[in-house]
Amino acid sequence: MKKYILLTLFSLVLSLNTKTYSYAQNFFDVSNNHWATNQINDFYDKGIINGYEDGSFNPNNKVTRAEFVKIINKAFDIDYINPTINTSFNDIKGHWAEQEIKMAVSNGVYDYVLDKSLNSKFNFRPNDPITREEASTMIATYLDLKDNKINKLPYFYDFKEVSYWAKTSMESLIEKGLIKGYKDKSINPKGGLTRAELVVLVDRIKNITNDYEEEIPVLMYHHFDDVSKFGAVVVKDEFIKQIDYLIQNGYNTITVKDLYEISIGEKLLPKKPIIISADDGYLSNYEFMYPELKKRNMEATIFVIGNDIYNADYNIQNNIGVPKFNWSQAKEMVDSGLIDIQSHTNNSHNKVSVANSTYQRGNFSTPLIGESLEDYKKRIDNDIKLSIKGIKENLGYTPVAFAYPFGEYSKISEKVLKENGIKISFTIKDGFVDIKDDLYLIDRVTVSGKDSFEDFKNKLNR
Repeated sequence: MKKYILLTLFSLVLSLNTKTYSYAQNFFDVSNNHWATNQINDFYDKGIINGYEDGSFNPNNKVTRAEFVKIINKAFDIDYINPTINTSFNDIKGHWAEQEIKMAVSNGVYDYVLDKSLNSKFNFRPNDPITREEASTMIATYLDLKDNKINKLPYFYDFKEVSYWAKTSMESLIEKGLIKGYKDKSINPKGGLTRAELVVLVDRIKNITNDYEEEIPVLMYHHFDDVSKFGAVVVKDEFIKQIDYLIQNGYNTITVKDLYEISIGEKLLPKKPIIISADDGYLSNYEFMYPELKKRNMEATIFVIGNDIYNADYNIQNNIGVPKFNWSQAKEMVDSGLIDIQSHTNNSHNKVSVANSTYQRGNFSTPLIGESLEDYKKRIDNDIKLSIKGIKENLGYTPVAFAYPFGEYSKISEKVLKENGIKISFTIKDGFVDIKDDLYLIDRVTVSGKDSFEDFKNKLNR
């Protein structure tokens, strides 16, 4: 699987091409002409970093290992502890960063096996200043960037100072252009990072994209039940096996909203990203899928048909159709931070006859018989506006994505979506997402109730 990683790593040269900011001075010891003032103020305003009680930032203070992992957690959106990974260091109990360290280590920001071989006492040493080679190793480990066939270190006159356990990490980062060293051709592996340098490092990680790619599988589900009567219904026990498999094999769930924010540089792509999506807004998504994901701190996106959500309670009371969740239940899921709701039309999820043809198509993707192209465009424009309005009024945000009913689309429908601010559209064509491509008409991986567990694994490991 190709890798797409939003990062760069500390060529800490003072002459930086930085973004333009306009901030008041937040810390008395960071003047407006300090080389890192823009990034420090930006990160402070975003809540990524804090100063000291006396109003200082101490930009030249060395960063500890605990402080480093806390910032990396923020940068990579690591906010949970993977219970399957051992994080039992002897020296972190009661430490202010105990949970931060456990989150980082359990999500791969650490070489657990290597450290155990080097550190007989198995201590994390949270209060020790972090060195450049330690920082390189942690990030390279998290991003799986280690290569023992590269020989770039001898370019730097102090390369012999690099510890043997850090060589593959630093070689790989140099090879990818992520470590550039200093003007005097030193790499300074044992040197520490200052607080100002770390802020600049993280700012670069969040804003610079390298030339790798990551193909992202987007799993498409619909309804869940105890048994499967047709392909769109996945057996509950099978779904549990599938999501447990994702955890056991290192996949990290993101939402479609995350995908958009990653594409514009506002978020970082985790290792082995995957999107769990469900179409139509079935009640089983709320009563079954959501609780199971919540137990595992996993995320998902649900594409809803707005009119069905408005009428969910009435339809259930009158036994009309397969039950859907209502807006209150949708809001509960969204407020959890784990579920993202996007559009699946407001009320255009029906098959209709096509003029001069025996085929039927979705009524969002084709004109009705006797309908002009202009009227067709007006109809679906009104539909998507109502869908966006419903999500905005009931959930408090504007949707950025649309899943085509039946995977069918037209040039007119794509134009209408773009005119209404939709940034991502999905089909049901089989395939993975290449985030460096256009994010319209994205492929997905259909998970069918007819799939065996082996079928599911094969679809992920194609």
